Amino acid sequence: MIEQRQALPVDDEPRSPEVPAPRVIRMDDHRPGARAAACAEESARTARLVEAEARFLARCLGYLVADLRIRQYIDFGSRVPHSAGVHGIVTERLPDARVVRIDTGTAVPLHPRASASQPAALWLERPRPEDLAAQLSLRGLVDLGEPAAVLVDADQLPADLAVRDVVHVLHDVLAPGSHLVLRQRPANPADPYARALAAALFEPFCLLEPGVADLAWWPYPDEEVAADGVGVLAGLARRR
Repeated sequence: MIEQRQALPVDDEPRSPEVPAPRVIRMDDHRPGARAAACAEESARTARLVEAEARFLARCLGYLVADLRIRQYIDFGSRVPHSAGVHGIVTERLPDARVVRIDTGTAVPLHPRASASQPAALWLERPRPEDLAAQLSLRGLVDLGEPAAVLVDADQLPADLAVRDVVHVLHDVLAPGSHLVLRQRPANPADPYARALAAALFEPFCLLEPGVADLAWWPYPDEEVAADGVGVLAGLARRR
């Protein structure tokens, strides 16, 4: 007796076995010391940025303090230590000047009042542009009838606080002769319109020469003109 079985279907063209896509592994990332070298490079970039920012602030404040004799300063987001930053530079030349640092978030500042080594601190957990001037004035930290200089690091502002809104409120409440120092890292440094977009953030203040430039170069380079910048654009503007 012959056993009958159903024949299995056979493809006309044999299928090639599926081969997974090759996985590329960068051997440099797994070599001993590669991660440490990357961390060291990042630390060096951060240190260079902080140094460039300190020099930029020194140039701006040197003009505002020595030439214009502005006696009120509001520091919003500076990452430079107080001794080398706004408070240290201003009080060295004008010991009786008012310096206020605005802190945001959930951490209450340790130094709410000014001292010889610390600026006064205004803590706002969730700041709104329209509240900034009111809080500064009500607490007696700033006399809005007199010129003041406001230094804003746009990259340090809370995510829900728009730079344009802050600038417009400051322009509305500050006295004529006040100044705005603003710095921001562009979203795309290669964008040919990056400087124009940064300059637009100063409106309606009047930008002073040379306009917006890399903060390592403004208004002139610390070293050679050919030296690389730090990728942060900055400028100084005046309230008419």
